[in-house]
Amino acid sequence: MPSGVRPDDDGVIVGSRSAASRRTERLMCLVFILRARGRRGITKAELRRAIDDYAACPTTEAFERMLERDKRDLRDAGVLVDVVQRDAWHEDEHAYVLHADTLLTLPVLGADELRMLALAAEAWQRGAWDALAHGALHKLEVFAPELTAVERPRISWTVDTHLEALRAAIRARRAVRFAYRRPGDAEAGERHVEPWGLLARGGAWYCVGFDLDRGAPRVFRLNRLDGTVGTGGPASHDVDPAWAAIPSAAEFAGVRALLRVAPDRGWTWRDAGTVVGSEQVDGQSHDHIAVDIPDHAIGALAAAAPAVVVLEPADLRARVIAHLEGVARG
Repeated sequence: MPSGVRPDDDGVIVGSRSAASRRTERLMCLVFILRARGRRGITKAELRRAIDDYAACPTTEAFERMLERDKRDLRDAGVLVDVVQRDAWHEDEHAYVLHADTLLTLPVLGADELRMLALAAEAWQRGAWDALAHGALHKLEVFAPELTAVERPRISWTVDTHLEALRAAIRARRAVRFAYRRPGDAEAGERHVEPWGLLARGGAWYCVGFDLDRGAPRVFRLNRLDGTVGTGGPASHDVDPAWAAIPSAAEFAGVRALLRVAPDRGWTWRDAGTVVGSEQVDGQSHDHIAVDIPDHAIGALAAAAPAVVVLEPADLRARVIAHLEGVARG
């Protein structure tokens, strides 16, 4: 399996959170919270409630040791933390604050930046990192109360039923059956597979598993599945521990397409591809551009019509047309 990644319990490739990455996140949260509190500061008890790693400490002594290590690490990085009296009414209550010079070095997030972060967290809903994304957003609200005041963007999407069905089969270690249309096939053929895991690459989802019909590991792109995913019997083949390394780079490369592009339009595709010919349309010369199109670019291609038109391959052209028809239906 590639270095730096691991499958979660559902066989979905997610990023590995090492002790070092947790420490980095904890230090960032500590600085963010201290910065938000300004000269008022935050007490030790409030810090323990606000930061997950502190709250998870089994004893007060373990929490205080972790906090002292973090303060030392911040000091070594040039971020000084002072201890001050909370206010005149509570002489015995102390709070942590950032040193005054440190406050000047930290930027303030603007409303647009906060909207983008909220949008990113929204995009991870139903994803393997949903909890992490919304946990990070919660931390943002602690040190940036402006986030609650800005209008948050919302994303709507269609749930990928294939993805959900395959995740369930991976968890249960059961075989599945589905109709799969390979590039160039006129009709989809039924496949029987023991799924091992799911990969996201280049804007597309892939299922890696043991193909029972061919007696060997195979890779299937989910947007080529027709109909529903049916569940079969218990899986009989062991999961290859290196399943995530089975797909080749070519399987993630996207589709080689021929586009017809209007003059002075479609610069994204012009920059990424090569001019291989031209044709006259309504008295103007339109270039033919050969370019690799990743799956996630279908919407961008549709948005560029009619200045950019897919000529080949036929299945890509059909997908762009279907996308446009879906938008027209609303």
